[in-house]
Amino acid sequence: MMDKELKETVLKIALKNAILHDGKASLGPVLGKLVAEKPDVKPKIKEIIPIVREVIEEVNRMPIEKQKQLLEEIAPEKLEERKTEGKRELPRIEGLQEGRVVTRFAPEPNGYLHIGHALTAFINYYYRKTYGGVFWLRFEDTNPRKEKIEFYEAIEEDLKWLGIRWDKRKCNSEDMPLYYEYARKLISNRHAYVCECELEKIRKYRLLGKECKCRTLSPEDHLEKFEKMLEGAYREGEATIRLRGDMSSPNTTLRDPVIFRIIEAEHPIQGDKYIVWPTYDYACSIQDGLCRITHVLRSAEFEIRTELQNMIRELLGLPNPIIVHYSRFNVKGTPTSKREITRLIDEGIVKGWDDPRLVTLRALRRRGILPKTIEDLMYQIGLSKANPIIDWKLLTGLNRKNVDKIANRYFAVINPILLEVENAPEREISLPIHPDKPEEKVRKFTVGDQFYISALDAKGLKRGEEIRLKDLYNIKIVDFRDSVVRGVFVDFKRLLKKKIQWVPIDQAIKLKVYVPMELIDEHGNIVRESMKTEYGYVESNVTREKVGNIVQFERYGFCRLEKISKENVEAVYAHD
Repeated sequence: MMDKELKETVLKIALKNAILHDGKASLGPVLGKLVAEKPDVKPKIKEIIPIVREVIEEVNRMPIEKQKQLLEEIAPEKLEERKTEGKRELPRIEGLQEGRVVTRFAPEPNGYLHIGHALTAFINYYYRKTYGGVFWLRFEDTNPRKEKIEFYEAIEEDLKWLGIRWDKRKCNSEDMPLYYEYARKLISNRHAYVCECELEKIRKYRLLGKECKCRTLSPEDHLEKFEKMLEGAYREGEATIRLRGDMSSPNTTLRDPVIFRIIEAEHPIQGDKYIVWPTYDYACSIQDGLCRITHVLRSAEFEIRTELQNMIRELLGLPNPIIVHYSRFNVKGTPTSKREITRLIDEGIVKGWDDPRLVTLRALRRRGILPKTIEDLMYQIGLSKANPIIDWKLLTGLNRKNVDKIANRYFAVINPILLEVENAPEREISLPIHPDKPEEKVRKFTVGDQFYISALDAKGLKRGEEIRLKDLYNIKIVDFRDSVVRGVFVDFKRLLKKKIQWVPIDQAIKLKVYVPMELIDEHGNIVRESMKTEYGYVESNVTREKVGNIVQFERYGFCRLEKISKENVEAVYAHD
């Protein structure tokens, strides 16, 4: 694609993205849409990024009205697309029958859910909710060494927080006897066999497409060996059950995959009742058939497994669902891998699974991201196959629209400096708790002649300059001495352009704010100093809030309250 044509395409996409997000386009969504519209650019994406950045910067400098006007001139169809997007719906997919849609969310209880899991849960829940039917919560818990009770409970808590309600719930580990019966059927019909090869040899032969000698024994011999496995005659690593697939298949998952292995570990629910455990592909395939799942909607990393899972169901006479894949969701600047997050926790770089630099649901909740925001993101991305990278700006832009309606307003100053006002009239004032609800609740202040202002505001002041203390009165700056700003009262009425934030010294409570930043830089390196702590004062009216509430500290940003007392308040910064 020529540079001119590329820039024209990017301009249209960037204008549309900016209009959807308060006049500010973001790199990730624009790139995703570009690849979706022009797949041929994907191999050259690194060369294209500077061009895309340049166009986005140009678009973001425009007023939003200018953006709309330009988009209408060069691509009016994009404005029409925007009207359609507002309907909050996902595309209709094959095989949907009113009242008969059965979907599932099937996590493994070996860790905490992150934003990718949430989007998958929302997508599957959407189709059941929209078309009617059944939504299953099904725990893929057939690896006893990894599963923990705390994760079963945490997953349910997180789904409830999202507002997702399941119709039916089960654990795959409940059906162990049934898996064994199906295994006997497969072995009897020469579709499976017991393999006594070491794991390393199995891997090597599968890579080479080479069959092992275990394959050649009779079904009767394999059934006898299988029963010995169940009785405990073999130790872990000494025997597996493998599906007789196609060792020459280009799809390596079909090369005689292991469907049972011995795991000598106690299961959090089943205890030590079983030692022969089914693999994910085997248990998942059977359960999708047993639960009569009509539609499996999942990320593209599972696409290679579809042929194998359909094969298992067909061999067992179970129905195959319609399977729809979409790209895996990645978030710029933060890991989602359990292994990587565990390492970061172990090394003390992050403080736990709810560290607000992460995108686990617990971390997002702590940061003040609302469930509706994640659902909105689901509608925004849809069933994209363009490998979308979710930019924090997109997530916080969506969240801003949601929290702005509910977050009560308070005055706070960071890095405080003392301001003394000569001739200041003592007075009581009342300010609204929220601009959209001026009559409901008010914040009351008794102001004298001493205030805290932020060091950033103080730095921009000049002697002789007149400024307005926001929502209070006007003063003239007369002096700076010993880290104190001195001013003199001027008048009440004139609305000066320059305003600064303040907190009356007699109604000031100590404030500590944790400010999360991107954990991974643009080169893929971990940023160890990616959590900043800021200190200041907040008005005492904030003490009527509850821990967990999201508030806006005016001219600073939205924050989620973590600790509240008469002496101090702690909060996590969400976004501006």
